[in-house]
Amino acid sequence: MKISAIAIALIGAALGTFPSSSATAAQLFAAPALPASSTTLPPRDECASDPSFAAFRTELMDILVRRDADRLIPIIAEDIEWSFGGDAGRARFVESWGLADPANSPLWTELAGALMLGCARQGGAMVAPYLYNHMPEGLDLFDSGVARAGATLYSAPDVVSEGVPLAWSILNSAEFVPGGWIRVDLADGRSGYLQEADFLSPADYRAFFEKRGGAWRLTVFIAGD
Repeated sequence: MKISAIAIALIGAALGTFPSSSATAAQLFAAPALPASSTTLPPRDECASDPSFAAFRTELMDILVRRDADRLIPIIAEDIEWSFGGDAGRARFVESWGLADPANSPLWTELAGALMLGCARQGGAMVAPYLYNHMPEGLDLFDSGVARAGATLYSAPDVVSEGVPLAWSILNSAEFVPGGWIRVDLADGRSGYLQEADFLSPADYRAFFEKRGGAWRLTVFIAGD
């Protein structure tokens, strides 16, 4: 299946890059060539080796691109966990995300963003994004993160200051400052400023998929802790 221009835009928003329009779904979900290290955490795909999940995910991306609530809703588990406030279940999820008005629901970009940042296995579940399961131990869920591809570390909170590329660098700590900036300390010992849009947090939305009755279902979609 070819990915449409809308999907490419979603992928670009998620990864900070824009694949060519000829890219296939399999290519887009291939693991990046960048190796992980103690200071970087590029997204990986541990889930593609399951053919049934790979096919499901391709279909799900088509649903997201088309904003097709009629096809999405049956995929959502009846007991989906989506809130730490006591709410649970598919009916309240559909209401909360505004799927009665699918053209204006933010769910499509949020879920696509998680899916395009890799996938990890957790027991029998497939979890996106990859970084949620693979951040170094000991880091605070809310104060750490990873820099997007194409991110720049600046010496001061402005784009005219000296800058160096970060490319999936692990951020041991992050402090939001006025003007859309974050002061960060990197795992390699450097520090500086990152634009807020280039910061990926393990506390952002993550999706869990599990097989129920032989079919993949979205069982968790939640942010925070």
